Amino acid sequence: MQRFNFIQSKVEGKTILVAEDVASNYLFIDILLRSENYDVIHAMNGYEAVETVRRQDVDLVLMDLKMPVMDGLTAIEKIREFKPDLPIIVLTASILPSNRETAFHVGCNDYMTKPIDSKFLMETIAKYFDGIGVR
Repeated sequence: MQRFNFIQSKVEGKTILVAEDVASNYLFIDILLRSENYDVIHAMNGYEAVETVRRQDVDLVLMDLKMPVMDGLTAIEKIREFKPDLPIIVLTASILPSNRETAFHVGCNDYMTKPIDSKFLMETIAKYFDGIGVR
């Protein structure tokens, strides 16, 4: 598989949870992350994301906001109850300033809109593993 080589970073052994209900979005993100040697876990909705973080060792979460069963905002709030320092990056199609403000209010660390800019996504993730981000 081709490596994208966006960032030279120490990512071996880092696990990223991707909470995304749209299969094509997940597959694109999965290919990007695995090409940079991240371990990837998939959650189809906010409830699965919360339970995965509760039961497994996760280093960072990529969270969609609009998902079935439990939306991303609610999932972030619940994760913050027991993992206040876990980096959470919102990936959403919503460009509304009110959604961005709400996401930061409930505890996300970064907010990115779709379509995903691959280079910017990888740089944003890397900052949490290189000591630049909130950790």
